[in-house]
Amino acid sequence: TFAMPRCVLRLDATCAGPEGTQLVLTGSGFGADSLTTVLFNGLQVVVPAADVDSSTIRVTVPPGATSGPVIVSGIKSDNSAGLQSNPVFFDVLGP
Repeated sequence: TFAMPRCVLRLDATCAGPEGTQLVLTGSGFGADSLTTVLFNGLQVVVPAADVDSSTIRVTVPPGATSGPVIVSGIKSDNSAGLQSNPVFFDVLGP
């Protein structure tokens, strides 16, 4: 049975910002061969493959996001289970 390595997630530079903030999530175990999603306290954002490589994910804090854990997950192109990151707290700042 093939198992993806667990993804390790770190936030670069900032752990707080308003909606629309551009984040660079760094770590290991990411992959452009999977459907990558980022959860902002449960609010799902699908990340285009062009914004994902083995160590970096570029994502924008979406409208409606609230403060809480940021988690990366993915499903491989063959529909097998993909990665699940550790949670990292992100504080969404109000207007």
